[in-house]
Amino acid sequence: MYHRISVIGYLGADATVRNVDNDEFVVNFNVADSREFTDKGSGELIKKTQWFTCSYWFKTEPKVAPFLKKGTLVHVEGSVSTDVYIDKADKTQAQIKIKVFELKLLKSPSEKREENVNSHDLPY
Repeated sequence: MYHRISVIGYLGADATVRNVDNDEFVVNFNVADSREFTDKGSGELIKKTQWFTCSYWFKTEPKVAPFLKKGTLVHVEGSVSTDVYIDKADKTQAQIKIKVFELKLLKSPSEKREENVNSHDLPY
């Protein structure tokens, strides 16, 4: 069975590059997807942020890493997996991981950042 996830969000920190066994490279970065909505019961504005841990694998040294800076808006597609763990406060947490197949840079951090991005505003 084949599955795929698509996420549009902002990088939370600069990407890191790691050489794995001298024959592969991995670029690691985190993407945040934020949504705002009004609670029907209380009328309160609620903002929820979901973090995704991304890894992008290469056979040669990747040229994309210098462009993946904190605040960059990206579109990531890949396969998804989750890790469930117990945090220091004994709460169950889940980490969502994406093995990246495709990456599109949508907006650099130096461009004016829009808080609410609509799909019809994106360049694809």
